[in-house]
Amino acid sequence: MRLASLGAAQEILSSLFSFLNGVPHFLYLVFWRNSYAPKGYYMSNLLKVYSCVCMNSWLWSTIFHARDVKISEAGDYYFATSQIFFSVFLAIIRLAGRKKRTRSVVGFVVGLSLTVFYARYVWFMENVLFDYGYHMKINLGGGVLHLLVWVCWVFVGDGKARAYRWKCLRFLGLLLLAALCEVFDFPPFFGLLDAHATWHGLTIPLVPMWYQFWASDAEYEVAYSSSLKEKKD
Repeated sequence: MRLASLGAAQEILSSLFSFLNGVPHFLYLVFWRNSYAPKGYYMSNLLKVYSCVCMNSWLWSTIFHARDVKISEAGDYYFATSQIFFSVFLAIIRLAGRKKRTRSVVGFVVGLSLTVFYARYVWFMENVLFDYGYHMKINLGGGVLHLLVWVCWVFVGDGKARAYRWKCLRFLGLLLLAALCEVFDFPPFFGLLDAHATWHGLTIPLVPMWYQFWASDAEYEVAYSSSLKEKKD
């Protein structure tokens, strides 16, 4: 759908919803970062990077849907994929647990692997074929991997002992439901609200839910670390 006649934006709702998806990431990073990334929480720095990666991704999505040109399309595709890949990395690091050495080894291996795969993806898109189908396969694969890692954390890893794990499951379940808009396309309502715009609109309230999960995890982990120190003392 292209609405060039509107002048301000070609896909006005997709552009607006993309911007609104980025706003919570900005607010949590600038104003509320201590709630989900407090000092003493081993995921703190990575979560701050995550917020920045997401803001950048949604910024390019906003630009692309406003003006579909070659550079904005490339930025939207590449940075959306970077968000998914970093989300996978973040999930695997969390699954690795509390031991710093384990997280370091896992982080190096997984980070290097994802970086190489991401570089190959960009190289293929730039030098072989800039293909939407290939881009979607990469992103779908990353999304499924992200889901599976968190399911492992909830039901197999240390998440199974945590009362707040439902916040993780809530986010993943609602995200899957929202993603159905991308799978089952439908004609735009009033020439404005198509399936893609709906997908972006539905994910806006999910962002705070995700940060609420991280805030609960941070609170639990910091309290656990404090209790261990007290026992040693």
